[in-house]
Amino acid sequence: MRKPRAIGGAAREMSPAVDIVVNAAAWEALPGLEDLAARAVEQSSLIAGAKLAKACELCIVFCDDAEIRGLNAQWRGQDKPTNVLSFRPRRVGDKAAARDIVIAFETVAREAREQDKSLADHASHMIIHGFLHLIGYDHETPPRPRPWSRWSGAWRKRLE
Repeated sequence: MRKPRAIGGAAREMSPAVDIVVNAAAWEALPGLEDLAARAVEQSSLIAGAKLAKACELCIVFCDDAEIRGLNAQWRGQDKPTNVLSFRPRRVGDKAAARDIVIAFETVAREAREQDKSLADHASHMIIHGFLHLIGYDHETPPRPRPWSRWSGAWRKRLE
């Protein structure tokens, strides 16, 4: 379901229209998944000051480990499940345009248990993490700072 949301005053651009696709029934264990995803993207966009194209769309796919393992093998050459993958297919000028985030239930649920977090908190973290990749932050490019650690407190407060 698409949920376009404004993210602030006139100086801010729109947060992306968010389409949610649930490919794994296990995600039904997390009530309010669509609202949680929309809030995480909205606040990430606002706090990061993301420059987004006006017709920007985001699809978040909530899947299982088997699906994400196949995608991870196909696109990253790593034949194993992972928590989140981000796909950034194109840009419009200097602004992000189309994007996809894929999140695996079993891995995220296991990590949440290991980190003593709720499933909702860790799923939010993975959405934020994936979104930051889509707007240009990555693990491989030093010296660019990784804002997900620096901004995590601000996100958590805004998502409560």
